[in-house]
Amino acid sequence: MKKYSMVARAWIVTVKNPENYGYSGCPRVLCEQLRAQWLSERPSRSGVWMFCLSDDGVPHVDMVLIDKAPFRDRHIFDYVPADSTVPLTTSHDMASDVEHFVQHILDTERVLVMVH
Repeated sequence: MKKYSMVARAWIVTVKNPENYGYSGCPRVLCEQLRAQWLSERPSRSGVWMFCLSDDGVPHVDMVLIDKAPFRDRHIFDYVPADSTVPLTTSHDMASDVEHFVQHILDTERVLVMVH
């Protein structure tokens, strides 16, 4: 039986070592580049981008990518690189769920820059 990918309006995406994907510059510029790539051509999109350092010093960007229309994770790769994608399952309030995830990252990781 063929496995179909999940559809969601928001996805949690992580890019580890963004320099390996050709991104360079300061963390803010890097987050702005990823933001511009996601928002290009689609005014219905939004998100949050956080440049972080893990406990072992690995630079990465945690993102919440949002669209008003549900989309499959394969569409993410058309706009940004991703080492992991997880649907942000929301039962009722997208803004509250995004805020909860962002707070979790702020509490558990060293966040150098946040762009939204």
